[in-house]
Amino acid sequence: MDQLLQLTAGIFYLLNKILFSSSERSLNQNNKANVKKWKIAAWAVYLIGLPAWVIIFIKEHNWIAAALLA
Repeated sequence: MDQLLQLTAGIFYLLNKILFSSSERSLNQNNKANVKKWKIAAWAVYLIGLPAWVIIFIKEHNWIAAALLA
């Protein structure tokens, strides 16, 4: 179970960073509509992966990190 949570959290975190990188590349091409779409997608992916991070931190009794994310 722990490995599944770590894998899920890691994949969504990496996907979030890739999408934010894509939004920055769109910004350089002066395409404002695509920048907004990339950023919305990046934040949506982040929010999907967030519960896995919170569960991991709670299981490790890292209450401050869990409280900051929740």
